[in-house]
Amino acid sequence: MVLEEISKGGKDLYTTDGTVVIQARFLIQTEYRSTYDVSGILSTQLNDLVTKLRQDFDNNHSATSGYAVLSYVDNDGVVKTLVVEVGPP
Repeated sequence: MVLEEISKGGKDLYTTDGTVVIQARFLIQTEYRSTYDVSGILSTQLNDLVTKLRQDFDNNHSATSGYAVLSYVDNDGVVKTLVVEVGPP
């Protein structure tokens, strides 16, 4: 796995052979929110990550798999992670 400098834009992580691209985020603003608020934030962020992955597929034609990784501090203070696999369009 290769971790890109965040200021470069584009894919956050990728395999050296270019077949897998990953968009990843870690949220902390969710810690003291209600379950309803957290659900809305997570839904919005996952949609954003999937949109970014679609752009990554357009810019990395050898990519065959993509992953949206969203970690967050839940309102119970526990770090949780959601992973969504996304195929090329």
